[in-house]
Amino acid sequence: MSLNATPYLEQVREEYEKISRKWLSLHFKVLGGLVLASALLEIVMCFVLNRIQLVTAGLEEYVYRYLLAPIAVNFLLLLFTALLLQSSRLSFQWKQYVLSLSTLAVCFSLFTIHCAFPSLVMLFVAAVLLTTIYGDYLLTTVTALCGMAGFSISELLIFWDSSKVMVLAEKNTAVNFILTLLILLGFYLMGLTIIFFQRQKNLVILQKEMERQRLKAELLRDSLTGLYNRNALRESFNEMLRSGQPHVFAMVDLNHFKQLNDTYGHPRGDICLREFADIAQREADPHPVFRYGGDEFCILFRLETPEEAAEICRRIHRQLAQSVTLSPLSLQASFGLALYEPGMTPQQLLNHADRALYRSKCQENPIAVFTEDMEPSPAQA
Repeated sequence: MSLNATPYLEQVREEYEKISRKWLSLHFKVLGGLVLASALLEIVMCFVLNRIQLVTAGLEEYVYRYLLAPIAVNFLLLLFTALLLQSSRLSFQWKQYVLSLSTLAVCFSLFTIHCAFPSLVMLFVAAVLLTTIYGDYLLTTVTALCGMAGFSISELLIFWDSSKVMVLAEKNTAVNFILTLLILLGFYLMGLTIIFFQRQKNLVILQKEMERQRLKAELLRDSLTGLYNRNALRESFNEMLRSGQPHVFAMVDLNHFKQLNDTYGHPRGDICLREFADIAQREADPHPVFRYGGDEFCILFRLETPEEAAEICRRIHRQLAQSVTLSPLSLQASFGLALYEPGMTPQQLLNHADRALYRSKCQENPIAVFTEDMEPSPAQA
């Protein structure tokens, strides 16, 4: 686990946008497939109808009206959409609108030119349902309203096929027109329902995952100081090993803390631990600070040299001396630093830092950096 990772909600937002972008790409491929499939079908139908002599208009007129015109219009729409989707000036949300409305425009073109096939009205339904994956009420609403408007305009105002009968001229066609509008409205409401329940399901999943993340974070925190604990240190070591990058590890010990506890009591000792934790976190940020146990702490610096880490430790030491809470108690700390290099195990790094800590306690300088000539601590001896 990355202890300085992006907050979970930000990760969710990024993942959602990544999925939406994948769907946008697939949505465009669906549009391209529709344009290509309709073009091939137009060509096949032209040969079939001409062969069985079902073409009432002249062949040239048929080719122009039902072959060249729809293919040209649809491919121009596809090219226009592709150019807009490639534009860096257009936001991702606007690209969703462009693609959804372009899909609708292709459906409008096919339905208008082939009004002899009433079942093609389902193209408008498909255009609306494709938008539900984005989970945007407004996008689905705009697409649905434009689809119903396009259907109405095609039926009432456009007579591309000269044999087309006026919709309102007969009761049956008028009733069919109204029923089709109601069907389109029904599918629009179905789309909104899909979005609503999908959002509700995602919300429940998000809440459960956030609760899991909260519980996991609690397992990685020390309850007294709020610092990371040994479990978190173990995970950080694993990340360090995977990265293979240099790190500097510091072990910190509060000097004579047991005597302070015996003199002033454990409640006062707990206050001192929390105060030190606040100082260490503030000065070491963004490097993680851990409570190793009792009055021992650790800091894992993502730095390349011990000198950089030592400067941060000096700041912590100065802040301890200036603390209103700690200065009356003369509480001081010792720091043992060790450089991690690729190939080293966490246990070796701990041993090196512990030897440096032991040296710092035996000298006036509260900060010591590991060297090979250092004696092992009594615990290691």
